[in-house]
Amino acid sequence: MHCLVLLAIALPVLAQDRFAPDEALLRARILLHEPLQKVIGATYIQTIERSYYKRTLAHDARETCDSIVGQKIKGQAKLQLYAKDRLRLQGGVSASGEETYRWPDSSLALAAEVREQTAGPFHTGALGPIISGVFQNQAAEVTFKSERNMDGRPMYEYRFRVTKTASNYRLKQGEAFAYDGAILLDPETAALRRITVRSTELPVSTGACEATVDVEFSRSPDLPQVLLPISHRLHFILRNGDESENISVYRAHPPAQPVSLALFAVRSGLRYFAELRTPIDTATAAAGDVVELAAVADPENERPRPSNKKRPLPLKLPVGTPLQARIVGIERQFGKPNYFLIALAIETVFVNGESYYLPSIMVSSAPPQLWEAVRKAQGQTEWKVQWQMGWQVHNRFNDFGKLVFQSSKPDYTVPIGHVVSFLTK
Repeated sequence: MHCLVLLAIALPVLAQDRFAPDEALLRARILLHEPLQKVIGATYIQTIERSYYKRTLAHDARETCDSIVGQKIKGQAKLQLYAKDRLRLQGGVSASGEETYRWPDSSLALAAEVREQTAGPFHTGALGPIISGVFQNQAAEVTFKSERNMDGRPMYEYRFRVTKTASNYRLKQGEAFAYDGAILLDPETAALRRITVRSTELPVSTGACEATVDVEFSRSPDLPQVLLPISHRLHFILRNGDESENISVYRAHPPAQPVSLALFAVRSGLRYFAELRTPIDTATAAAGDVVELAAVADPENERPRPSNKKRPLPLKLPVGTPLQARIVGIERQFGKPNYFLIALAIETVFVNGESYYLPSIMVSSAPPQLWEAVRKAQGQTEWKVQWQMGWQVHNRFNDFGKLVFQSSKPDYTVPIGHVVSFLTK
């Protein structure tokens, strides 16, 4: 570490207060070494907007990835947006350098739900592995290309290439693959401003042709020692011509203090009802957000029902008992019909001033005609390939009940007072 500091001080600066390209690259390697260590233990909130597109032309099984990507480059690929969703996760970097994710400020081990949500197109590595894979990887080939502008400021552009044998870039537990891309460095400070990574053709087993990652960086005012992405774009092209795009934004966030909650001991399968005390606005809400509710009386007691219809036993919570739920899925579907899908899971119940863990799943709710149309639409637009990343947009959060609201408007708000039923797990 001391040698690195001395080397940084000894680097010469040109008369016009700019590094030469080779010197800027060396300086960047030194500058990026320490932040990779300092980022360990820091946490942040990452909000991910995901969009899913279907190619309008029928897929020809004889098409190669070269043909599909070539059509994309030439602007010949016609795509139709058919679904969008949003995630909000609390991320961090472990001591081993791996990025970790959980629901924001959650004191509970909810990794299963997080994994299910991130089973769609999702990318880790923007805070460490991507940088180390290029700047700290001695086998990475990095060459200066030219000077170019970014936001009106001159930047040094470098091209890089990492072979498969030197790569640590992989899709979930799959084989590593080669990649190349570009780097933009500030010639005055040698600060990393942008990195673009493009995979070579991905293994057939993934069902994808290529992945492209584009990340812009800045120092966080809250965590100046951490180089946070300010924008992060992930684009996939599948082997059937379909595509997806993720746009992520980040903000610094202090680590949540661990809280141990006692289990609210009740048998599974008990039903109870609660009403929203906070609205759910699909324009801003995301999977990972907390929703406040309060217990209400069973509204079905007032409704006539067939004598042969069995009902779950009730969980008798006093009316007004506060509850907290987590949004575990929120999705917008375009087509026939247009609808919004929301999934909630209860986490906490507050009884006599104490907080308890009450694992519950929501009972699905939608008019029967809408359910039938939704099932039909999902069958028509479902991904036709299974691949290692588990990307099937319509099969996520299957273990949770769903609220479905039909609307052709850009956004939908579930109002305060909307009643939802739950079953204890």
